[in-house]
Amino acid sequence: RWAGSDGSLGDLALVLFIGITLYNFLAECLNRAPGLILGHQNYVKNVIFPLGMLPAVMVASAVLTLSATLLIILLLQATVGSGLSWTAVLLPLIVLPLVLVALGLSWFLSALGVYIRDIQQLVVPLVQLLMFISPVFYPISHLPESVRFWLKLNPLAWVIEQTRGILLFGQPPPWQSYLLCLGASLLIALLGAYWFARTRKGFADVL
Repeated sequence: RWAGSDGSLGDLALVLFIGITLYNFLAECLNRAPGLILGHQNYVKNVIFPLGMLPAVMVASAVLTLSATLLIILLLQATVGSGLSWTAVLLPLIVLPLVLVALGLSWFLSALGVYIRDIQQLVVPLVQLLMFISPVFYPISHLPESVRFWLKLNPLAWVIEQTRGILLFGQPPPWQSYLLCLGASLLIALLGAYWFARTRKGFADVL
């Protein structure tokens, strides 16, 4: 049972649907990123082509899929759920930190995949593990306090919990923790972009 839920099967389905949707978005980006540059080697020696756009376009494509799925969730909540609250308009703001994290990690992994070809073999099980250390199938509130603190450091966990809150339960996010999450996500994106820019110079030599 989730706090704020009426315990119905429909509520449970939407709760799980939100968690799986957000996890799938991040998992798709992380799983595809290590082989992204390797799959477009013909662009590497093209000085004019901005290679950094490849991870950005991949994430943008995943965002379109995510948006379509979230729209379905909104329609389901409005029609068969308990209805939409005004907090649903905050959805883009809540999802933004997750998009920034996906972008930063995609830049990092796509560059790393050029130098370490087997990184894909490590990323796949780690992404699978991410599902179980994120509140996809359980609420954070049901975990021990000592575990709950560490889980909240996971940006995916925060976004999942707050997305459920604004869409299903009409709960506005805690703005202080949102700003912290947004700042950390922006830092990850900037570090990923910096790493990609620094390592890009050696792509042609390695490939």
